Amino acid sequence: MVTRGELNSAVGWWASARADFDRAEALAQQLDNTTLSLSVLNARGLLLLEQGHFDAAVRWLDRALPLSRGIDRGRSEAMVVGNLGNAHLGLGHCQLALEHGERGLHLRRQAGDLPGEAWALTQQARVWQALGDFNQAIALCRNAITIGHNTPLSRSYTVAQPLDVLASCLHQLGRTSEAITC
Repeated sequence: MVTRGELNSAVGWWASARADFDRAEALAQQLDNTTLSLSVLNARGLLLLEQGHFDAAVRWLDRALPLSRGIDRGRSEAMVVGNLGNAHLGLGHCQLALEHGERGLHLRRQAGDLPGEAWALTQQARVWQALGDFNQAIALCRNAITIGHNTPLSRSYTVAQPLDVLASCLHQLGRTSEAITC
């Protein structure tokens, strides 16, 4: 049900996604299944992020965070704190976004999750970009791209996203010819 809800969310069928998450949440409570509860809470947070409802996303993700700690070598916690960082960035809370992002990056590295590390570096770059520190953002993007080129998973996730942020930062610095080559 959670996966179906995520797919419905991805195509913009948000009412269907919410209904799937409602069913999954009821099942998680009935079964007293913490892993399923975590998955539902995080998915609800992501749905709200996609819709631009950052305050509501923070509330769902804050509920997911305690459930994510101490399992699966930190990957779940890294995912939740990364999403919390994105929600706080959307609210303009850059310091909180950086703190959550740093925690997520640390956990991704600790778990040996290279695609996740590239994603976390890109998210940190977005925060530095929002703060106007384009050189810091560029350095983080370049690190993410290097990792992405050495990772067998989705290039859109590990290379295209940091390239997008990199090009935007280069353009902001007036280095348009370099941005175009991204």
